[in-house]
Amino acid sequence: MRALDVVLASQRPAVVCCSTYPLYAFMLERLAARPAGCAVLQRRHRLHHHQLTLDPPGFAMAGFVPNEETASHARHGRATGQAARSGFPVPAFFNEHAGDLAPPDLAAGAVPRVLYIIHSGVRHGWETARRLLAETGMGAHFRVGRDERLRRRLARWPPAGRGRRRFLGWTNEVPRLLMTHHIVISKAGGATTQEAIAARCPMLVNQIVPGTGGGQL
Repeated sequence: MRALDVVLASQRPAVVCCSTYPLYAFMLERLAARPAGCAVLQRRHRLHHHQLTLDPPGFAMAGFVPNEETASHARHGRATGQAARSGFPVPAFFNEHAGDLAPPDLAAGAVPRVLYIIHSGVRHGWETARRLLAETGMGAHFRVGRDERLRRRLARWPPAGRGRRRFLGWTNEVPRLLMTHHIVISKAGGATTQEAIAARCPMLVNQIVPGTGGGQL
């Protein structure tokens, strides 16, 4: 909050747009309410803050939400401003490569490809991975993020069948992975869910986090 206060005081913005994460709307409200708060925020008629989010826009004066369901929830919740439906932005990569990226053709005898995005906190993550590794008729790619220990553990599992296995750490290639796999296993994170839809990749949801945009979807 102190760092945000410094930025606002130095930049003196007319509008603040908070992308996705709702914490900033609450921070802005707290800063404006403090007796010694930021002078820019205390002139409320001169400062507006907007939020692009999957979740209700908190204390923001206005929020941009992906669909009518989320907008309706925002209007009946704690939100004090307007909720405009703007859709959810996904990388342009999906549109740019719609004609040249696709999973291998199963009708032509290709091995099914499964993408498993393993998140911290997912129960039974190792058990799910172990079962996928034991399957002989499919290829599995595992994205483990920054969990290097889990990546090494998975890589030691003895190979099974003809399906290719890959173990990925942190990567910014998720759009490409979604477009080249037949199915993705993941928690229902807001961005992941929308990107799977954009990639036309069916999703097997193994976790819904209460209160998140993905959970509402």
